[in-house]
Amino acid sequence: MAVFFPCSTYSSPVVVDGVLYTGSYCGDFEALDAVTGQVLWSKSNLGGVIDSAAVADGVVYVTAKEAATVYAFNSFTGAAVWTAHTGDWIYSNPTVWNGIVFVGAADGKLYAFDAGSGATLWTTAALNIIESPSVADGIAYVGASDGHLYAFDATTGTSIWTADTGGSNATPALANGVVYEGSLDDHLYAFDASTGTVLWIGTNGGTSPAVANGIVYVGSALQRQLYAFDADGCGSPSCSPVWTAPTRGIVTAAPAVANGVVYAGAWDRYIYAFDAVQGTRLWTYTATSYYSPGCLCPSPSVVNGMLYLGVTFGYQLYAFDLPKPNPVPFINQPLVPDAIAPGGPGFTLTVNGTGFVPGAVVNWNGSARATTFVNSSQLTAAILASDIATASTASVTVVNSNPGGGVSNVVFFSVTLPTSSISLSRSDVVTGAGPYSIIAAD
Repeated sequence: MAVFFPCSTYSSPVVVDGVLYTGSYCGDFEALDAVTGQVLWSKSNLGGVIDSAAVADGVVYVTAKEAATVYAFNSFTGAAVWTAHTGDWIYSNPTVWNGIVFVGAADGKLYAFDAGSGATLWTTAALNIIESPSVADGIAYVGASDGHLYAFDATTGTSIWTADTGGSNATPALANGVVYEGSLDDHLYAFDASTGTVLWIGTNGGTSPAVANGIVYVGSALQRQLYAFDADGCGSPSCSPVWTAPTRGIVTAAPAVANGVVYAGAWDRYIYAFDAVQGTRLWTYTATSYYSPGCLCPSPSVVNGMLYLGVTFGYQLYAFDLPKPNPVPFINQPLVPDAIAPGGPGFTLTVNGTGFVPGAVVNWNGSARATTFVNSSQLTAAILASDIATASTASVTVVNSNPGGGVSNVVFFSVTLPTSSISLSRSDVVTGAGPYSIIAAD
């Protein structure tokens, strides 16, 4: 599905309760049915909506760049709730936390507005803050182009700590007490969220990051690459990515991660889907653009099995129906055969269970073996002669690929000589004279 806009869209789609909210540079803002794309309500002439909306408690909050205005609308009807103003153009998404709306503006200040009334609660000094903050545990984290990452008390605006970066126009990501920030020096920084102590620095990645399942995913405004870093670092101050995936254009927006797949839009009109663990490219899609080379500048969104992405110079919003995630497989016992003598030729192992999908792989001691998909409850695998050369106990698992998928339970297979004889022994029992009966029991 594709929805046409009369103007460029920089806004990342936001989907809440089956409604998709997005805007365009011309100042239009629309609420669409997330499945059909039908317009539910719309606003126009807001003054350049270039950023994503935020939805909380039945209210959708929208920033308008040129109007330097924050709008609050009823998310169901579009009725106006309030408007508030900043001192200069707004380039950031609104962030909502605990009844407060946070916005960075081109005057370099971070603004905090009451989410119910729009009243200004506090502002910072001019610190070259133009991007969106991230808020967790009562602290607002925001990068600035002056070379710093700032942490403010989200309720009062009091400064908590300041950390040095190479400057940033990215939105930080937060996970497990760590703040991750892409920097203008094309590095990824990891800070302790409480103290601002730098934990490690990634060798690449200067845009808005995303964190999922212990991995930090980040693009670069300089290199045509998507990077994946271990969220815990590497045990040293400087860390290299665990994988790198090439793209034809730079990736400046945070990717989306769902069901073991990373989705990233690039400045080449392509949406990329990568395996989240290996970085293998799964598929790409080329969007329509009216200007070369085109830009998928907004971050993609994945909600309820659908992928949404706006095309900045394509004047369109795309919605993709994604494949259903694969199940985690389960192996039933016994394997067939369930044991074999060492030193023999290779053989075919039959694995019965549930949740097998085409492309499922049988692993022998963690190494993939040539696998044939029979049906969702049976696989066969070619086990090598070298696998059974000596007596041992092997572990057998099944792996389903992305999306979703995962590794099954472990079933053990014995490589051992069979026991084919039975040993019997005799025991004599002395009894008294003329027993009346003998009872034998086991």
